[in-house]
Amino acid sequence: MFISPASRGSLGDQALVEGFLELQNNTETKCLEALVINGQVKQKIYAGSLPVLGRYQSSRSGILNIIFDSIRYKALYIIGADTLDGSYDIGKNLFWLDIANYAVKVGIPVNIISFSFSSNPDLRVVKKIHTIDKRVVFVSREVYSKERFEFTTGVPCILAADLAFIMKEKKDNKEIISVNSWVEDRKSSGDKVVALNVNSLTSMASLSTIVDNYIGAISSFENKNISFLLVSHDFRDDQSDYEVLSLIYEGVRKRGSSIPMVLVGGPYNCWDAKYAVSSVDFIVTGRMHLAIAGLSQGIPVYCVSYKDKFEGLLHHFGLKNCLIKSSDLLSLNKIVGLFDFALSNFKSDKVIVNNSLQKVIKLSASNIIN
Repeated sequence: MFISPASRGSLGDQALVEGFLELQNNTETKCLEALVINGQVKQKIYAGSLPVLGRYQSSRSGILNIIFDSIRYKALYIIGADTLDGSYDIGKNLFWLDIANYAVKVGIPVNIISFSFSSNPDLRVVKKIHTIDKRVVFVSREVYSKERFEFTTGVPCILAADLAFIMKEKKDNKEIISVNSWVEDRKSSGDKVVALNVNSLTSMASLSTIVDNYIGAISSFENKNISFLLVSHDFRDDQSDYEVLSLIYEGVRKRGSSIPMVLVGGPYNCWDAKYAVSSVDFIVTGRMHLAIAGLSQGIPVYCVSYKDKFEGLLHHFGLKNCLIKSSDLLSLNKIVGLFDFALSNFKSDKVIVNNSLQKVIKLSASNIIN
């Protein structure tokens, strides 16, 4: 059984679950999801028919109930993502760690997997991990998080790659199929096609400036044989990429620009996003799991960092100079510079990505402890 990192709407977290399920399918292992609730009931993240073991309140009785229900299962996996260090929901993270601590004491193997760990973790999480039962296994998804985790907590950690590298695309969404056809048509006409994502989390503080800068950057490539595919990777109400990308799309068109550009409608699933970008030349993104959707298909990526996790992702492939900070979005020249760098280097970077891809996919499978 497993606990997912977040509620429905985050395609990144959905991709983590899909990758986990794909690995379990390879071992013919039956999986159930345990829903951890804090107050209001949340939807399960999995968009299919996966059975739910139960719904558990974030409380001491909830811990006892989930332990009781878990005893008959082979293992408990907690998918940490980028939330384990307490930066989003400290209560949830402490609850996870309490579950893990009690579960191993009654003989249930517990693995906390595919997580990042920032340079500024909540000290309550650090203390809890430092004193946790040594039988709890921790698996980080990139080397810098592994190093930070071990240095901060004193607890050993296995190195893996993100579970989403295992997630497969699906070709059953008619709109996404038409988007993919548009990409192929633009490439046939001689254009280079760029998939662009703007993470709303990096935009809200200075939204109008960042939107204007992206509008200016895209417009600067008018008549230069460049096409843009605007791809969302989060549809949650409080951080919808689609809302920001819509403003950019409308702004470019209001300038009278005829640059070839498609805004992919939504919501859709993580496997749809992966297929949508499967034929582009490169991806510029503020969402790490859209980057993974590209990298897992041999597509080079150029990222806007907002948390301590992108550096480790790019390190898996040996990609250099492919990252800017979210604060750089306040500069039109920095955004244009990122596009220019990508246009000059994507062919050689594609070779670098493909040379490392199978190694990274194999490392992703290390999240499952036999």
